[in-house]
Amino acid sequence: MSDKHHQRLQLFLVDDTVNEDDAADINATDDDDQLLLPYELNDDAYAQIMAAILASSRRAAEVNRCNALNTVNTNKTLDCKFDRLISEVSGLRDAIEEKIDSINRKIKQTNKLFQASQDYDKRSGKACELVLMGIPYRRGENLREYFVRLCRVLGFQEFEIPLAYVRRMLSGSSSGSTARLKIPHYSHSILDNLKIRTNVKLTVQSRHTTPNESIIVVQFVFRNARNEFYRRYLDHKALCLRDIGLESGSRIFVNENLTRTNLGLKAEAMKMKRDGKLKNVFTVNGQIYVKRTSEHRPELVTSTVDLLLMDENKMRSN
Repeated sequence: MSDKHHQRLQLFLVDDTVNEDDAADINATDDDDQLLLPYELNDDAYAQIMAAILASSRRAAEVNRCNALNTVNTNKTLDCKFDRLISEVSGLRDAIEEKIDSINRKIKQTNKLFQASQDYDKRSGKACELVLMGIPYRRGENLREYFVRLCRVLGFQEFEIPLAYVRRMLSGSSSGSTARLKIPHYSHSILDNLKIRTNVKLTVQSRHTTPNESIIVVQFVFRNARNEFYRRYLDHKALCLRDIGLESGSRIFVNENLTRTNLGLKAEAMKMKRDGKLKNVFTVNGQIYVKRTSEHRPELVTSTVDLLLMDENKMRSN
């Protein structure tokens, strides 16, 4: 079929005729189009509004999610920092406590060494001295003669008698021609035999008589002579007033001239010996040694703590 025939056919098919009824339909269609146009515009606006609301909601949700993540991360970071801070503080505290303990140990050790050095200095000053106890005071007494007689009793030959300065330990002021003696740091409690006879008749006035008046210090020129005298006394075991020309059998005791601290230690040790807690108490070079039993070796006592450790009853009570 040719093009002309197609065109003619389309002309017949197209109905451009307008009837009276068609006019009404056309007007109705135009009115419907005019009414539908605003609704189409309203739907677009609604869609845009809803899209905007949805986008805003999504943004808000994203912001909240990010804030939540940031909060969690911040809390974790703070927790980590706090834990690290606590760990550092604990480490510093432990280091400080350890340092303080170390300082305390050093202080105690230094104090102990200082006391030992001080005690050694005091003992060194008394290393050449012995103490005679039990010889009563007499007016016009000759202490050198007493010492010489004791040396003879102990077996010294005349040429062997040691050179020594003998003096009575005096303190306080004199009353008339007789000195009133007060030696508070010496006591008969440090003697090996505490049974001091009290029935000795003395020429000194009774109001001037005290237990400490019988203390005489013998200061030897040579330490070896002092040690030899003390050794012979320990071998001889007993000296009495009769050995120096006095009419009495009371004991004369010879002891090392101890420091004040060691005097107190020996007094406590002798009390434990009387209570049956120690077997023997003796001194060597101004230091206190004790034996718990005859089988035990001698133990050095440097403080009351040493004696406390030897006292089982006190240890149980503590």
